[in-house]
Amino acid sequence: MTASARPPAFVRNADGILSVSGMSLLDIAAQHGAPLYVYSGDGIRNDYQRFADAVAPAGGAVHFALKSNSALGVIALLARAGAGADIVSGGEMARALSAGIPAEKIVFSGVGKSAQEIADALDAGIGQLNAESPQEVEAISQIAAARGVRAPVALRVNVDVAPDTHAKISTGQRSTKFGVSTSQNEAANLYRRMAADPHIAPAGLAVHIGSQITSLDPFERAYSALLAFGAALRDEGLDVPGLDLGGG
Repeated sequence: MTASARPPAFVRNADGILSVSGMSLLDIAAQHGAPLYVYSGDGIRNDYQRFADAVAPAGGAVHFALKSNSALGVIALLARAGAGADIVSGGEMARALSAGIPAEKIVFSGVGKSAQEIADALDAGIGQLNAESPQEVEAISQIAAARGVRAPVALRVNVDVAPDTHAKISTGQRSTKFGVSTSQNEAANLYRRMAADPHIAPAGLAVHIGSQITSLDPFERAYSALLAFGAALRDEGLDVPGLDLGGG
């Protein structure tokens, strides 16, 4: 049975009793007490596999954002399914590693990474750090130099796309503080500096335009802009190994 053909994880019977993966929630509550959180492993695996199957033809991979659910059991389940992790703190990195996510499958996103978090990430050998600014690129370079390593860094760019979501969780427009603008050569110049830095291994470009987005149109516009920007860098002879499409 394909992932899309599987039945929903949570269903109600004729009496209106909700069950998860064939188990009555009343029975689960009676056994474990209430209130409690109940997750469907089948549902999580199914959703992950649908994403993984969708991006596989393009060589893509799925990294679960730990900020959406940091329960070790959920992370471990996804690790066994083959998922990577998208993290925004040293604490989340520790949880991802302890749950079985390989270091090379961890992407460190987010603003405000501390010097210690960057150092710990490099020591752990994570797959990618997403840099938000020239200052962060420089900080990563200095920490990598002190360790005698090249840091795998993707540059988060701002492609000036309005995601049609709440203003407080909108991160794709030039007026926000997130990412480096692709206009006026700001991002291009920084990527050139990264490529010339002996302590940086450019990992490509990253974008994240916001959260709770219910329309595909903002993603299509953002990804089209990202592809065009990446193509322009490649036309210069620069290596752009990957594109991090963010979430939302």
